[in-house]
Amino acid sequence: MEECALLCSIRSIAKEGDKQMSDTPESRYAAVARRVVEAHEAQLLRDLQLINERTVRELGPLPHGGLPVQPKRKPKRAPWEQPVVDPPTLDADAPLLPQTPLSDIGDPDMFKFSNPFKKKRREPWPLRFDSYSFDARCYHTLRCSIIFDRQQHSLHLADPSGDPYAPDWKDDWRGGFGSTEEFETRGFPSTVDIRWTAMDGVERYVEVDLEKIFPGHLMLHNVAGEDIDEFFLVYGYSGNGRNHVYILLEVNDRTINVYMRADVLTKHLADPQHDPHIKISRNDLILAWTKTY
Repeated sequence: MEECALLCSIRSIAKEGDKQMSDTPESRYAAVARRVVEAHEAQLLRDLQLINERTVRELGPLPHGGLPVQPKRKPKRAPWEQPVVDPPTLDADAPLLPQTPLSDIGDPDMFKFSNPFKKKRREPWPLRFDSYSFDARCYHTLRCSIIFDRQQHSLHLADPSGDPYAPDWKDDWRGGFGSTEEFETRGFPSTVDIRWTAMDGVERYVEVDLEKIFPGHLMLHNVAGEDIDEFFLVYGYSGNGRNHVYILLEVNDRTINVYMRADVLTKHLADPQHDPHIKISRNDLILAWTKTY
């Protein structure tokens, strides 16, 4: 029915346009447009006739009086929705009951919330590290590859590494590849995968598990517990309760060495006569694990 009304309106508009344009001759483009409109109207009527015939064939003729009106049912309330309850009306004549007084707005404990990201305090002894910096070196190898935490830490993947640049090269050895905050909850991100060719020409492969070398993330140092500064024992070097260490790995010919260097502050003064504040700090290089293949 809507399509019929649309066609009737189109025809009426077309007739009015024909009356207005009767005095002027029809151009060639106007004649083409008129024939296109007439063809489209005929196609719409044909499609409407086919739809009506198919509807009658599949559903049958309409009943007398048209289709029955189906009542709309009220949708069921969702289980998580609560019904709206009107608030109780106040009786002006009802006696006033004693109410529980609110807490003082100036109560200091009222707005104290615990920080969910605050680091839990641990026992001060033995010392444990919360973060680390890693570094690796290759010496006396023909080829060397060291992969840790999806990073390559060797510079001699396809060429000989040669000798150390100085006999005391380990004195100032530090790590530069730092850990993330996930280390405190998940531990070391991966094993250290080492594939190297020693001076004998044999290619070797080994996976070094740092969790087994440093169980419980204990710090390795040469300072007795009674000689450690009390503030450092509880709060660490930076004062936030965290201890940082350097984990250093060396591939030397057929031997793999793993070291740890940790800064530990002692209670002994470096120069008691001239400065009563500066204390001695120890950062000894400790061999944690070694193996020759």
